[in-house]
Amino acid sequence: MAYNDETCTYEPRRVTKTFIHQNMPELVNIILSNGIVLKITPGHPILTTEGWKSLDIENSWYEHGV
Repeated sequence: MAYNDETCTYEPRRVTKTFIHQNMPELVNIILSNGIVLKITPGHPILTTEGWKSLDIENSWYEHGV
């Protein structure tokens, strides 16, 4: 899901760009119910039906403000 600044809503969007960080911490695999695997850092926030979730909450706030 992506946030649309014009409508102030979340909407489905395809990922079009990824970022490679220097000194990147470990990556984790998040397997979605449809079988899609997300390879992300532990602090990367994921929007769920229960709100934003992260494996590393402190890092998520620091890096992403969520």
